[in-house]
Amino acid sequence: MSFMTPGSELNRIQAIEEVIRASALSSIYVDHKGSDTYGNGTQDKPYKTIGKALSLRRNANDQQLTLRMNIVLGEGQYSLHQQDSTTARFNAGDVVNFMGDGEIIIGDQLTQVQTVVVDCWGCELTFQVPVTASPQHAVGGIFKANNNASIAFTHGLTVKGNKAVSVAKIDWGVGFLNAYRGAFTSEHEMDMFQVATSARAMFAAGGSLLTNINNNSNL
Repeated sequence: MSFMTPGSELNRIQAIEEVIRASALSSIYVDHKGSDTYGNGTQDKPYKTIGKALSLRRNANDQQLTLRMNIVLGEGQYSLHQQDSTTARFNAGDVVNFMGDGEIIIGDQLTQVQTVVVDCWGCELTFQVPVTASPQHAVGGIFKANNNASIAFTHGLTVKGNKAVSVAKIDWGVGFLNAYRGAFTSEHEMDMFQVATSARAMFAAGGSLLTNINNNSNL
């Protein structure tokens, strides 16, 4: 996948790629009317939480697997976090698309100061639903996007409160944020990136508008 194209062309190419990718991944359904105990992730028997869907990365032998899935949300708001972890973690090779009728809330279950809220190490995350970040404690970045991580939004991002220093923290390698459309807004002034000296950051804005967020990408 090439990221070194003009913003509008990049968005067009990635939009096509996301459609192709989504059709090839397993779909896991999550709904407030579902059950993490008795559900199986199908449309007829959905899980109740995103955390349960993400827990599928471990098999019966407790081996860690690569996540390749569409998580289809029913109506309502859903936390991205698992109950046993305040930081949601995605690994190299993980490809996860969030879609459906719901909205994702991140940072709402932070119980202490964290470096980041969502740790994406070489993964590909696509949010095809609205995303609101509302960390309860100070964080360096809402997302960590290391090792060629790619995080894309089709409905923008809303940052509430004043606990986040940046949208994405990049310590190593290259990190990409892509906004197909929708507004990136914050209740306080903040940077798009917090970037280490040896790291690189790119934001492809497409038709997205920025409010109180400084696009300080260095690619």
